[in-house]
Amino acid sequence: MQWDLGAPLGPAEGVVSMWSREFEGGWAVVNLASDGRRRRHVTIPEGMLGPDGAPMRGTQVLRAHQGILLRRA
Repeated sequence: MQWDLGAPLGPAEGVVSMWSREFEGGWAVVNLASDGRRRRHVTIPEGMLGPDGAPMRGTQVLRAHQGILLRRA
């Protein structure tokens, strides 16, 4: 991917093994859990688009060492 997400809108935020950060043009989140069984539920912020350009809404489940990168609509 070669998306320009722009400048960060604030510091990275972490809770347990989940880290996320908002950018001018998007949002990124990653589950850094070392235990492969640790799944985390993450709520997608409003106005985000997936890699195919379709709106992303609701909740996603991230396995350990899995992340999501989304663009703003």
